[in-house]
Amino acid sequence: MNPDAAIRATVRVDPGDPRGTINRFVYGSNLEHLGRTVYRGLWAELLHNRKFAGVDPARHPRAEAWRGHFKDPVGFGVVEGWEPSNPVGYVGYTHDNTTFYSGVQSQRIDLGSADREFHGVAQPGIEVAGETDHRARLVLRIAGDIAAVHVALYDDAGENGAWEFTPNEARQRWHTFHGELRTRRAGENRLHIGARGQGKVWL
Repeated sequence: MNPDAAIRATVRVDPGDPRGTINRFVYGSNLEHLGRTVYRGLWAELLHNRKFAGVDPARHPRAEAWRGHFKDPVGFGVVEGWEPSNPVGYVGYTHDNTTFYSGVQSQRIDLGSADREFHGVAQPGIEVAGETDHRARLVLRIAGDIAAVHVALYDDAGENGAWEFTPNEARQRWHTFHGELRTRRAGENRLHIGARGQGKVWL
């Protein structure tokens, strides 16, 4: 037989000659919480624990917020799903149950000294598309001399989109800020939310 020869087939359908009935309840679908199938998958929120509520996975019997030179583990005071971003000795973290915007808790970042760096929280595992504008909304409150807030995505090649603003409207009250991050490269990123100055920031 010639392997290059075309194979012809014919299908005949006779709607007047049914061979059986398929019960409509036989076929369906099943979705399980495996990996990111639901959260960050079909449930399209990219961030885990975006309201900064819940337990502190590095919980410690001491009541003090984490400082780099104390015995508390790295990440003490940071809520589940997040981790410290650029932590140094004069930056502290507290899951604050007394000052919050939504629910019963917020993430507080205490900046004990001013420098030129941004300090805050970060979340890895954020999948983004390249050459895309991502709209962002950040609700926060500040106290003290907070000069700027920086929201940025980072991948292995470096910064992959950033939004920076002066948070004066959030002084001693909650305020919603809207911004945009333009990503250049697709792939897995790490989201950083940080502040520069001396004072307190609630997210």
